[in-house]
Amino acid sequence: MEGLEILDLSKNNITAFPDIPNKLINLKVLSLTHNGIYTLPTYMTSFDKLKVFKVASNPIEWPVRIQPTYGYR
Repeated sequence: MEGLEILDLSKNNITAFPDIPNKLINLKVLSLTHNGIYTLPTYMTSFDKLKVFKVASNPIEWPVRIQPTYGYR
């Protein structure tokens, strides 16, 4: 999955991010619209190549509460 650049997981009833950030290092587009995500993981800041991040229609708490991710720096 290291070569994956576009990932669309819209409308999949996702409630949390998977703990696999090191597998998505080349991601440029991430769409998670219309799911059940409440928080964002801290590793989101490590996606240096991410240009498009869609999270519309999720019950995200604002201001965004960053979800601690253990075992990842």
